[in-house]
Amino acid sequence: MRPAVASPFYEQSGEVSPDGKWIAYASAETGKYQIYIQPFLAPGGRTLISAGGAQEAVWASNNELAYVNNETDSLTVALLEFGATTTVTRSALFDARKYLKGDVSSRNFDVSRDGKSFVMLKRLAGAQVVEPVVVLKWMSVAPRQISPHAASRRARRPASRRCRRWRAMRMRAS
Repeated sequence: MRPAVASPFYEQSGEVSPDGKWIAYASAETGKYQIYIQPFLAPGGRTLISAGGAQEAVWASNNELAYVNNETDSLTVALLEFGATTTVTRSALFDARKYLKGDVSSRNFDVSRDGKSFVMLKRLAGAQVVEPVVVLKWMSVAPRQISPHAASRRARRPASRRCRRWRAMRMRAS
């Protein structure tokens, strides 16, 4: 096993691009965390993506990388043009201060597969502590949360039919 990124500096939060060609990560080489990319498990140099302090990198597509700019407190997207060199065009999308900020080792947002939507954590007004909620047996709870009619239809269905349907759904997903 070999490391994907190796240097004497503190590096973490590696995120492989959807096409598997690149890895984005945070490095503290300059004394503050910044976002870099480099070819994933292939020869090639690295490219600085963020301008200033940054964290929470996530790929929006094969050539778009979203991250939190720590200096402007904005969610920023870097458009990457790959060639002999990598050209980076940065665009601040919106002020991220009203959302919970992750840290270098974890992010508090994600991008939809089509790259058009973000999911972000937001602190509730007056809340001091954010506590995780663990839902056990979520498959039995979800239909009731979505639609009370779905739960009643599910309850009327014979158990053997529910099991066959669940196995079929799992087989399609894999």
